[in-house]
Amino acid sequence: MKTEYILGLNGWFKRTHDASACLLANGEIVAMAEEERFIRSKHAFGKLPYNAITYCLNKANITLDDVSKVGVGWNFKKLYSTAGIEEPKLNNLAEVYFPKKIFEYNNAPNIELIDHHLAHAASSFFLSGFKNATIITLDGQGEDDSGSIAKGSNNHIEIIQKLTIKDSLGFFYDAITQYLGFHFMSAGKTMGLSSYGYPKFKFNEFYLNNNGYRVNIKPRKNKPSNDHKPLDKEEMLSDTWLRLFTSRFGNLNKPKYIYNPTLSRSIKKLSFSQKQKDIASSAQKTIEDVVTHLVKVATNKTECRNLCLSGGVALNCVMNGKLLRSGLIDKIFIPPFPNDIGVSAGAALLLSKNKPKKLFKTASLGPEFSNKQIKKVLDDYSINYKKVENIELTVARLLHKGKIVSWFQGRMEVGPRALGNRSILGNPCLDDTHKKLNIAKDRENWRPLAPSFMAEKMDEYLENSADSSFMILSFKVKKMYQKRLPALVHIDGSTRPQSVHKETNPKYYKLIKYFEELSGFPVVMNTSFNGKGEPIVCNPYDALKSFYSNKTDFLAIGNFLIEK
Repeated sequence: MKTEYILGLNGWFKRTHDASACLLANGEIVAMAEEERFIRSKHAFGKLPYNAITYCLNKANITLDDVSKVGVGWNFKKLYSTAGIEEPKLNNLAEVYFPKKIFEYNNAPNIELIDHHLAHAASSFFLSGFKNATIITLDGQGEDDSGSIAKGSNNHIEIIQKLTIKDSLGFFYDAITQYLGFHFMSAGKTMGLSSYGYPKFKFNEFYLNNNGYRVNIKPRKNKPSNDHKPLDKEEMLSDTWLRLFTSRFGNLNKPKYIYNPTLSRSIKKLSFSQKQKDIASSAQKTIEDVVTHLVKVATNKTECRNLCLSGGVALNCVMNGKLLRSGLIDKIFIPPFPNDIGVSAGAALLLSKNKPKKLFKTASLGPEFSNKQIKKVLDDYSINYKKVENIELTVARLLHKGKIVSWFQGRMEVGPRALGNRSILGNPCLDDTHKKLNIAKDRENWRPLAPSFMAEKMDEYLENSADSSFMILSFKVKKMYQKRLPALVHIDGSTRPQSVHKETNPKYYKLIKYFEELSGFPVVMNTSFNGKGEPIVCNPYDALKSFYSNKTDFLAIGNFLIEK
């Protein structure tokens, strides 16, 4: 029987981020990657996923002529129509996504534009393994909404309710993030900072009701010029929220720029008052309270206690952990790519006649490199290295001695979390590991780090834990281990763990097991292998460049060990 290949895409030349491509073979994801990893530009703003498409096709050893359908995780025709904008490129989508100067094919596959939040919903439900589920999607904005409530049943998703753009939780949290002085795509930093404050401020603009919630604000409309109509409501709503925050709390937190003569450029430095930490904490609690109430409303509507979450708001692991412990649901599933990366998978899954029947277990879907390929790169650059047969044991010993190791193995992960293939690793038992890892990546020292546990032993160390293969749930560390594993404990006693399973990542699991034999603890510290402001490394060249510019001690790449 002929294999059904379906390609899912995210990306556009304007006002998009996290461009990606996903390839299905008979309903199963065989390759998936983000464009940012190839072009080395974080989030790939306003880009088409040309390199990600090429990788996916190459991985399956096919061409576009073998692809039966293409789904895009945005309905750009609806988006442009809603904004009242004419866009000629919509009339020839094949030339936009598959230009002949890049791709060779005889007949371009049919391209279907999928509503954004339906694609988000599909990226979670069809990978969850649930036969029935309540599905909630929340982000900044889709075509004409900011989220949705849906019910998933077998191979069907029914949208029950849409959330208006004015009520966008994503735009609210992004505005708080900007108010605190962070980049607008840095909501995770606001979440981390929130643990240092107290939720003493109320955002009474949010009203909970029997249908979910609403936001009582009056967006200040900017008059568009004749040659510039906004494609979305982000600027208008962010401006509205920022005006409200400044009138209530005072001026925006602005960074100081200090010239670094060694780097020959200015370095951005942010500091925070206790009030600003309290604002972050208050915004975090608002998100948690609103979404918890929304889950209660949604599960009552669907009469189903299995929850699937997606959309950028679902990256909030603190909120996710509290939802799991709320008593409102029985099970939760969040894919490793709940943000816009995932709509490429969702779009493809919606178009497939075959739907996955089992729980999606691994995000290792990107490029991989053999020892032969790695050795060639090392030799080309005259790198001094040592070939090690048991690289896992060697690295475990280094970690036990307190060394920081850049770890490059297997297929690159898809999604914003490094899950043991493109990671920087450390010893969780040592007081200074947290500081060393943040220094290694030039990160703020107050930011938390994540541990990777052997899955079957995680419950011994964490309160009310559940499987967290994609590092997207937060749990409390049991008090008896907080001082014994200081590097993994955030200021509030929590941690964002990864459950590592032997069957899905045997090499990483083996490393952790060796570390347990040396230290007594089945866990290592794990942060993503990338420099500040850079995407996670993709290939051996990226790994070498990042290693020699970071402050880690060793690079374990394939079976080769490199020491600075």
